[in-house]
Amino acid sequence: MHTSSSGSTRGGFLMIETFDITDFRCFEHVHLEGLARINVVTGQNGSGKSALLEALYVAANATAASIQNIAAMRSQGPVQLNLAQGIGLMLVGAIPAGNLAAYFDPLFRSYKVSGQTKAEDKIETSKQISFSYKDSEQISYRLSIAYQSSVDQTPVPVPLVRAPGGQAGIVPVIFDREKKTPLGPPEHMATPVTTAPTGQLQQPVTRSFGPATFIFGANMDYVELDSIAWFSQLKERNEADKLISWVQKEFPFITGLEVLAPSGPTGLYAVMPDGARRRLTSVSSGIYKIISILLAAVHTHNGIIVIDEIENGIFYGKYPAVWRVLYDFAKATGNQIFVSSHSSECLAALPDVIGDATKDFCLLRTERDNGDCIVRHISGVAMKAALRGGNEIRGAVYGLDRVAE
Repeated sequence: MHTSSSGSTRGGFLMIETFDITDFRCFEHVHLEGLARINVVTGQNGSGKSALLEALYVAANATAASIQNIAAMRSQGPVQLNLAQGIGLMLVGAIPAGNLAAYFDPLFRSYKVSGQTKAEDKIETSKQISFSYKDSEQISYRLSIAYQSSVDQTPVPVPLVRAPGGQAGIVPVIFDREKKTPLGPPEHMATPVTTAPTGQLQQPVTRSFGPATFIFGANMDYVELDSIAWFSQLKERNEADKLISWVQKEFPFITGLEVLAPSGPTGLYAVMPDGARRRLTSVSSGIYKIISILLAAVHTHNGIIVIDEIENGIFYGKYPAVWRVLYDFAKATGNQIFVSSHSSECLAALPDVIGDATKDFCLLRTERDNGDCIVRHISGVAMKAALRGGNEIRGAVYGLDRVAE
C-alpha cells in the first residue's frame, strides 16, 4: 500500500465530482461526471481498471513518489524506503543513475487491441499526459506530465527515444501543476523530476497537490509501518474504539489491537481471548488486509482511498460487512472511495448496503470499444437494480452488455 498526505488530514476537500484523463496508459481521453462517495470499478482484464485507479492516485498526489509507487505495484521499477514522505515501501533495488525511463515510459505507452496481433496496434506516444478534476467546492486541479529537454522551458512533449542503457533518461520529466479556486488567483508550479545515483526519484517540491490519498494495490503486501502509525495516532486521539468494536464483532477470536515490540521490531498485534498477543500478520493475511484498509479510511478525513481488487484474500461471507463499514467510515470521515472488484459475490453484497442511498454510489465500468479503452459511468440506481436482478455488470462481453439508466 502506498500513501501520500497533503498536510492535515482534516482539510476542506470533499469529493472529486468530475475527472479527465488524457493520454495516460491505455486511455486516450476519458471524461467522467457524477462521481460519488463510493465508486465501484469493474471491467475485463486489460480494459483499464488499474490504470483508472492509478490515474486518480497520480492526479491527486501530483508528485514523483506516486509514479514510483505505481511502478512498484506493477513490478516495473524498484522501490525505495522513504518514510519521511509518509510512504512506507520496501527497498528492493535501484535503477541506473538517470534512467527515468524505467518509471515513466510505461505511462506513455499502450496497445490498441484490434482482436488480432498487428504491429500497428502498438502505440508509443510522446504526447503530454494530463489529468484534471474538480471537487465539490468547485476547486479545480490540473496536472501535466511530459519529458523536457530544458527545465527552463514551458513543458512540452518530446519523443520517447531511449539510447542504449537508458542514458537518454537524464532528460527530466516536468510535473506542471495548477490549482484554481472560485475566488483568487490560480496557483501554478512546474517542477522537474530527476533520479539520484541510488535510483530514487527526486523532485524539488514533493508536497501532494490535492487531498490526502491512499492506494492499496491488488498484488502487493501492505506495509505494516503505515498501519502501526495510523493505529497509534487513532489511539492518541481516542478514536480507535469504533474500529476495534467492528473487529471484535466480525472476528470474535480477536478482542483487541495493540502496538508492541516484544522481540525488537514494532508490530501491530491482535489480542486473543486468552490474553495472548499474536502479530496480526501471522493471525490472518486477509484480516490484516481489511484492518489496514480500515485504518487508512478512519485515519484520514476528506481524502481519497483507492483499493484495487478488494475481494483478494477476503472470505465471501465477510463482503457485506466490509462494504458496510467502508461506507459508514466514508460518511463519517468525508472520504471518497474508488474500489475495483472482479468478484460477482463481492458485488452481489452491495444492494443491501446501498439501500436508499443510491446517490452515494456509482459504477465505473472500463471497456474496450474498437480497441480503445473507455470508462462507462452507471448510476447507483441502475447498478443496484442490475445487481438485484442478477444481471452481469462486470463487462463480460465488451460493448454488448449494457445497464440501462
